[in-house]
Amino acid sequence: MADSFRSWICAYLIDIGETYGGNLSDAPYWEKKKKVQLVEFLTFPTSTEDHCPIYAKVSDKLHKIPVRFTTDALEAYSKKNNGCRLTENRNALVQIKNFRPTFCRVPIGNNVRKQSPESYLVLEVGSVEVLGSEGEGEFGNPKDIEENEKVMAWTKGLREHGGGGNVLKLRKEAEQGSGAAKTSPTRASRLPARKVVQSLPKRNNQVGKKRAESGSKTTSASPPKPVVPPVNHALELYKREFRVRLPLFSISQKGN
Repeated sequence: MADSFRSWICAYLIDIGETYGGNLSDAPYWEKKKKVQLVEFLTFPTSTEDHCPIYAKVSDKLHKIPVRFTTDALEAYSKKNNGCRLTENRNALVQIKNFRPTFCRVPIGNNVRKQSPESYLVLEVGSVEVLGSEGEGEFGNPKDIEENEKVMAWTKGLREHGGGGNVLKLRKEAEQGSGAAKTSPTRASRLPARKVVQSLPKRNNQVGKKRAESGSKTTSASPPKPVVPPVNHALELYKREFRVRLPLFSISQKGN
C-alpha cells in the first residue's frame, strides 16, 4: 500500500502560497482525491456524547501536516461505515478531497484539549474515505512540513501579518519578471534571416533595375565609330578617279 501513492503535500502548499499569498480564503477547495496516511490523531472523542473537533496529522511519506476534518466529513464517513468512527483507523491509508489550507492554532496532541501558542498551516478536509492498512507502521520517514524552506518562510510570513504571507507570491513574481527581461529578444532578433531580407525596402531593387536599364540604353544609342578603309583600298579609288578624268582632259585639249 505504501507504493500506491505519491508525495504531494509540499508542492501543493507551495503552489497555493505562490498563487494566493496570504489570502487563503481565495484558494479553491481541491476536489480530486489525494492519498495520505493517518499517522496521529491529535484529538478524538472519549464517549458517544463527545463531539469534539477531530484533528489529526497525515503524511505522504515525505511530509506531515495537521488536518481538521469538518463535521460534514465525519458524519458522511460514519453513515457510510455503519456508525464507525474515523478515529478507529489509526495509521490507515485514506483518500481525502474537498480540502484547502487554512492558518490556525491546533491542539497540542494526545487528546489534550489545549491549543498551540502559534498558528500553523492546516488542511481543512471535507471528505475522507479509508482504503486500508489500519494498524500498520508509518510509511517512509516523513518530516514536519515546515522543515521545507519555502513553507517555513511562508508560515513565518503568515505569523507576522501585515502582508508577510505574500512572501512566496512576491518571490515568484520577481523571478518571472527578471526571467522575462533576460530572455525577451528584440523584434529583429526574433525574425528569421530569410524574413529579415524580405522585409528590406524594395526601392533599392527598383533603383538597381533602373540603373541597369539606363546603362544598357546608353550603350546601344552611342554612334558607331567611322570605318577607315585600308591604305590599298584608298589608292585603288584614287586611280579609278584619275583614269576617268584623264580622257576628258584630252578631249578638251583637242577641241581647242
